[in-house]
Amino acid sequence: MVSFTSFLRDLFCLANAHLAAGEAGDGRAFERRVERHLAATGVRPVEVFSGVRSLGSQSLSGLYHQIDATGATREAVVIGEWKAYRGSIPKNDLMRFKAVTDDYWLRQHAYAVGPVMRVFGGTGYVSPALRRYAAQWGICLITTDRWPSPLLASETTAWPAAAPDRLARRYLAWLARPLDAVCVPRPDGSWSIPKPATEATIDHFLALHDRWSDELWRRFDARPGSFDDWVDATIPWGTAA
Repeated sequence: MVSFTSFLRDLFCLANAHLAAGEAGDGRAFERRVERHLAATGVRPVEVFSGVRSLGSQSLSGLYHQIDATGATREAVVIGEWKAYRGSIPKNDLMRFKAVTDDYWLRQHAYAVGPVMRVFGGTGYVSPALRRYAAQWGICLITTDRWPSPLLASETTAWPAAAPDRLARRYLAWLARPLDAVCVPRPDGSWSIPKPATEATIDHFLALHDRWSDELWRRFDARPGSFDDWVDATIPWGTAA
């Protein structure tokens, strides 16, 4: 079973391969890339919430919602929504993803085994405001320009020079948090939402994300084409649509 950070690395590579192939905007082709890669790496759909695409058999509202995928990694169950856009990602897509996963979580959380992480994105760009929104609710954003924050927070990531210190890693990890950290079940059946971080705090964490993402890109800056070669080697079965 792959690690959560390996899963995010591969999804980041798939998004970049999709972009390099000139297929940004073709969401169905991107879903096929991801599905083929998940099957090849053994990330199988899980029945933690009773379904592959529905996340659960019952939502709190009683409405049925479709989710692109749920799968198990070593450290967490992943709820994924794969998007392939040209230009910016519409805010309504992320807000819908947050609302849908909340609706199932509020009914199905008791059946979850281990942390449940929300992952959203692929090709396309996100505005600063949308990044703040995702961070506030612990949703891990995948875009082609920035390395995923949990990957930057991981102690296993190989850096070209200096690496983030322990405090920076903690702040980077905060940007993608499990559902039970942002909507916390209580013994009496009620829910607790931690006090929201201030805009200044989130912007500081996002600035760290930018800084350390740029630092990781330096692994490839010295040799043109090396990133594409690395992507091909990392996901050999996922580069073709």
